Amino acid sequence: VAGYTQPQTLQQVGLLVGLSKECVRQLQNGALRKLKAAMNGPE
Repeated sequence: VAGYTQPQTLQQVGLLVGLSKECVRQLQNGALRKLKAAMNGPE
């Protein structure tokens, strides 16, 4: 989350944005998948 210099737990992020830690985990995994796909480029 912007402005934080310390790592945040999924639960801490969830509390900030009003989501469960499981929902935050799913969003994180989806975002990482998209970043990896973008870095690999078209195949």
